[in-house]
Amino acid sequence: MQDFTFFISPTGAKFQLSCESTADLPFDLISSKEISTIYYSYSIDGEERYDDMGRTPGEREAFFGELRAGKFSNTTQVNTYRYTEYFRALLEKGDVLHVAFTSGLTPSVRNAYEAAKTLREEFPHRRLIVLDSMAGSFGYGLLMLRGAEMRDNGATMEEIADWIKEKGTLVHHCFYVTDLTTLRRGGRISGASAKIATVLGICPVIRLDHGGRLKAHKKVRGKKHAMKALVHEMLEHATNGAAHSEICIIGHADAQEDAEIVRDMILEQFPNLKDKLLVYPLGPVLVSHCGIGPVAVFFMGDERDE
Repeated sequence: MQDFTFFISPTGAKFQLSCESTADLPFDLISSKEISTIYYSYSIDGEERYDDMGRTPGEREAFFGELRAGKFSNTTQVNTYRYTEYFRALLEKGDVLHVAFTSGLTPSVRNAYEAAKTLREEFPHRRLIVLDSMAGSFGYGLLMLRGAEMRDNGATMEEIADWIKEKGTLVHHCFYVTDLTTLRRGGRISGASAKIATVLGICPVIRLDHGGRLKAHKKVRGKKHAMKALVHEMLEHATNGAAHSEICIIGHADAQEDAEIVRDMILEQFPNLKDKLLVYPLGPVLVSHCGIGPVAVFFMGDERDE
């Protein structure tokens, strides 16, 4: 774990903002924001690896290459012991606000709650807040960036926690899938459905719902129409519509060129997003479940669907 600065709130208390690697932000960016991170793990052919958010040069490219070669990746939740050791190291220095990966996609947050319960007895003089982000990948990352901005502007740990609890379901996640092999392997769709969709050139468009779960939203034929569907989602749901001016992120799974096409399409409709539309590769946890090829958009907007 890096030795991060503990920020002093207006009340005089030291606290650390913390999240998980499934926020998918590049390591250099999240480090520059002084956000501590616990890493998820994944395995390929039985070899366990940690998602270090691109800290290791070439890690993402190698991972994508292995999936393209036909290898299959499994992910595991963070267990209570790892949370306990991670939180303990932070609590020895100050208070902690930890924002966890959505419970709609993993039960890991329950382990974080259990670890926190034990450590509050060990550190009665410290405060440890654990939140369910109800978000994932760069949607989760957007919440953490805003939390860091609030912290830098003098917000207390409790004020940041309240904002995330209130706004977590306002961050939209929408992506399309071009290769259904991984969804079929993971049991999310049947083999027959995958074959039919592949023959017809159908690209499912998937969103995160109000409970932080992935839900199929629509089916479109062809990648070009799927790209247009992402732009339409932003026009329909982004704060202030085409006048949206908050930071947005485009994520992709080894589809840089497609992501850049989507970026250009978005900029045509959202002129205020110049210099506020970021493009990054998705992390291995999400890609392990959706496969190579997806492009996703993440932005702040109205309340997500139930």
